[in-house]
This record gives sequence, C-alpha cells and structure tokens, in this order.
Amino acid sequence: WRVGSSSAPAPAPVPAPAPAPVPAAAPVGASAAPVGVSAAHPPPVAPQSQGAGAVEGQICALSRARRCTVSDFRGKKYVGLREYYEKDGVWLPGKKGISLPYEQWSQLRAKIGEVNQRIADIGAKKPISDATVCVLGRDRRVTVDIFNGSVMIGIREFYEKDGAKLPGKKGISLSKDQWELVTRHEDLIEAACGGQ
Repeated sequence: WRVGSSSAPAPAPVPAPAPAPVPAAAPVGASAAPVGVSAAHPPPVAPQSQGAGAVEGQICALSRARRCTVSDFRGKKYVGLREYYEKDGVWLPGKKGISLPYEQWSQLRAKIGEVNQRIADIGAKKPISDATVCVLGRDRRVTVDIFNGSVMIGIREFYEKDGAKLPGKKGISLSKDQWELVTRHEDLIEAACGGQ
C-alpha cells in the first residue's frame, strides 16, 4: 500500500485448518469398549478424593449420603460402608454403617459371586430357606432378603437372644444398585487396602 493511503491492502487468505483425523470404524460386531467392559459392567472410576461431598478415603458414593471408603486405624485397613450427614458444608460419618477390617473385606470379596447368585435366585422367585449368605467373623453376617418389595443386601452385626441370632443396630442394608457399585469398585478397594 502507499504511504498516505487510507486503505490497507486486503489480508492474505489464511488456509483453513486441516480436519481432525476420523478414527477408523470398528469392524461390524466389534465392541469399542475395552475387554471386560460393557453397559452391564462399566469400568470402575478412580477413587474420589476431591469434589463436592467427597470424604476422606472415599472410593465411591453409593448415594447422596452413603459412601464406600478405605481408612487406616492403628496400622490396619478398614473398608467402610456408611451413611454420612452434612454439617456446615462438611460431610461427617453417621451412626448407620459398618467398618470391615481387611480380613472381613477379603471374606466378603470372596463371596461376591454367592451374594450375586442369591440376588438372582430371589429375582427368579426361588425359595430361600435362610437369608444368610456368609458369616464374617464371629458376629457379622451378610444377608440377602426382600424388604418392602426390594432386594436388600445386609452387612451387619448380629447378637444372640434366646438361642436365635438377631440383627443388631451396627451395620447397613444396601440396595441392589448400591451393592453393584461396591462390587464394581472391588479392585480399587483392594488396591487402596494394599492387599494388607
């Protein structure tokens, strides 16, 4: 352009960016998900150590107020399944719940298949003679039963009265969906426990 001219030359055209490469389509019938991952079995997510509502040692949220955690007490690992309550913007552990020492978590983990089979049997309306699936330690039991029309998985302490084992206050009853969240995160729980 010339000095004293009021118009500048038109800018040179800028080439458009190359389009992003399109991933190759998977062959017909092939899954795009990693091996072992499906809609029925999505991959576990990383432990939630940050974010709104997360608590210390949290592996996953089972509901708005329920958490699965791994904690350390006196050098031993514990898997917690507990309800929390919010006070002044901080989530605090409530009374409802249970902390399983690593040994009891290992026993429960080994029985996941049996618990899932009991859930399937109840869904198929097969007769169940005893709700207890397994015993964890001396006084703790894992039960699968129907409560108000829903399958519930109980992990709680029992006490003896007049020769019968009765459920105590210490423990938690999980819905089928909450149980599935715990089992989907079993590898992360195990890793957080360090295979103690």
